[in-house]
Amino acid sequence: MGIDFISKNIEIDNDQVHLQVWDSTGQERFRAIPRQYYRGAHGIMVVYDITSRRSFTDVKVWMKDIMAHCDMQYVDLVLLGNKCDCDSDTERQVYYSEGQALAMEFDLAFFETSAKTAHDVNAAFLFLARACKHRIQIQSPALLQ
Repeated sequence: MGIDFISKNIEIDNDQVHLQVWDSTGQERFRAIPRQYYRGAHGIMVVYDITSRRSFTDVKVWMKDIMAHCDMQYVDLVLLGNKCDCDSDTERQVYYSEGQALAMEFDLAFFETSAKTAHDVNAAFLFLARACKHRIQIQSPALLQ
């Protein structure tokens, strides 16, 4: 179908947290599918490819879609620039400062990651999981029991 799913338990601050990660591939033909998952999401990672200017400009489209289908007070978001292992001037089309500026525009945390080398992938997931856990402890503590 074009969407990958993984489920994993991790430990955050001595508590077990269950993560369900849905990867919608960011392709236009799958845009309608994730909308049903936005409603139940506690955290969303918006990922662009630093070697693709188009994927970066599409972030604003995805953010508009997320804001239209999520109650933003109940969801944490992170912006990721992926493929930072492709950092040569001939490969990189989106600079770190641009990603950082876009994250600031939407008030998001920002990481540059590499799925290939795993650079900052765990850090990004842990950051988002910890942010979600903290928000849920404040807003809906019964969800953590």
